Amino acid sequence: MDNLQQKIQEYFEKEEIKKNLNDLVNKFFIQEKQKQGFLNVFDLVRKGEFDIDDLAEYMSDWLSIEIEKAMDIDEELFDKVYGNIYDELQELYEEKRSDANDANKHANDTNDPNKEKSGTYQNLTEQYNNFTSSSVFQNILAAQEQKGSMSNIEPTKVKDEFYSAINAGDKIKVVVFLRLICEQGKLGENFKNDERFIEFFSAYLERHTDKKIKQEFLQNPSKPEYIIDFLQFILQKRLNFSEQESAMIGVGLAMLCSQAGEKEFSEMAYGEESTNSFVWA
Repeated sequence: MDNLQQKIQEYFEKEEIKKNLNDLVNKFFIQEKQKQGFLNVFDLVRKGEFDIDDLAEYMSDWLSIEIEKAMDIDEELFDKVYGNIYDELQELYEEKRSDANDANKHANDTNDPNKEKSGTYQNLTEQYNNFTSSSVFQNILAAQEQKGSMSNIEPTKVKDEFYSAINAGDKIKVVVFLRLICEQGKLGENFKNDERFIEFFSAYLERHTDKKIKQEFLQNPSKPEYIIDFLQFILQKRLNFSEQESAMIGVGLAMLCSQAGEKEFSEMAYGEESTNSFVWA
């Protein structure tokens, strides 16, 4: 992987490629927030931490760019910026995901002293305990402790920081914000009148379902099932948590919601005994 990363890095250091990227950014992005959001995620692409094939959808969903324009940007990017190294970017992304999955599997194997030689997986409690003991989750808890309560922070500022963290791919910060929101019992309230959430999810439903479902969503955007789908999408597609990791984060959020009285979210994710895995509702 080191040689592959070096090859990609050297490619993007070429003066011609840097100029083409700069010209494209100045051509398509007028707003500074859009420009910075794009550059942040494109940096993740170069590191193999974001799927280049999801870039157009990302620009549409998170940078509020019309999908047709996003596809035009993506096409010009391919022609003038990353086209010659597209296969290498895909290879690096797949290797990174594979390494992460192998690391998770190895952690599960080595942290379970009672695992049988037959290959029986850990029970759900052991899996969850191992995850909450992991460095990632411990960092989340430490950051949450440092952040403290959001009760004295202006709600608009909270949302701005939340979406900025998503755009920056900051896994720790996004989960911390979600946990603090759930801890206050305000998960539903937080997204009820959130224009960015409504715009994103209505566009998502329009592309992946039908107009009827989109209209139902617009009539009641704070319906728990929509918010749960939104959280799963953020954790898996935008932050690259594995399906199991995201569901276990969801279990933690569900516990906090339940303790705070938001019972409608108390089973947003759970351990499924029949498959011995964690799933989203």
